[in-house]
Amino acid sequence: MRRAFHAAGDGARLPTAAKTWNGLRTDGTPFELLMSDEAFAGVTALTSLHVNNNKLRWLPRSLELSRVSNLTVANNPWTCTCQLAPLRRWMDANSRRRTEAICASPPAQRGKPVRDSAAFAACRVKPKRTKMAARH
Repeated sequence: MRRAFHAAGDGARLPTAAKTWNGLRTDGTPFELLMSDEAFAGVTALTSLHVNNNKLRWLPRSLELSRVSNLTVANNPWTCTCQLAPLRRWMDANSRRRTEAICASPPAQRGKPVRDSAAFAACRVKPKRTKMAARH
């Protein structure tokens, strides 16, 4: 089933119903300024994400890729910095899946596949806070 949404401005999120969506397709939508870092806050059932042919430079911080098994991200001007590291980690963990993504910036990484870019070598994985740790 296709579902459309428009999330604009700082802090914009997907509709409440999106928390139970298992797939999202935005192919060809000029999304560069439409997805805030909090756009996917609370979305936990997403297993399929197709964002080909958009103007995405990075993925929102609130997007949890660990459950996503079907991901297409080609033809976006990816900024290969630590903000895109979760995508690179997903690619490393799902190496059998063919996911095309090319760095558009920074200049030293332009034209390199995200999967092969050295830009992520210095990125640290932030530990997840558990409910127990959040209480202290």
